[in-house]
Amino acid sequence: MKTVYIVVIIILLGASVFAYIYNQKTANESTKPSTQLSTQPGTPANATAAKGLNPAHGLPGHRCDLPVGAPLTVTQEQKTAAPAQPKTNPQHGMPGHRCDLAVGAPL
Repeated sequence: MKTVYIVVIIILLGASVFAYIYNQKTANESTKPSTQLSTQPGTPANATAAKGLNPAHGLPGHRCDLPVGAPLTVTQEQKTAAPAQPKTNPQHGMPGHRCDLAVGAPL
């Protein structure tokens, strides 16, 4: 009889753990941010940026090194005005990391 009680308790504990995990998964899915791109009112969601301007994040042709809406072409004046940034040592595990240098140190 004792064995039956132990088996019933194990089954009930397993069911409660399963219900808890299932509720956590559904709660996380309902709180995920929307993946739709925000657009200005009156513009369709699939509208492309004006020719020569950096489109919104996630759209084809987007460059993350430029702000959204910035010109995609760089003039010679802009190239000479922006000083070259020295390369730094990336974090451990990232490509190009050197363990003999501190993270963030110039390479």
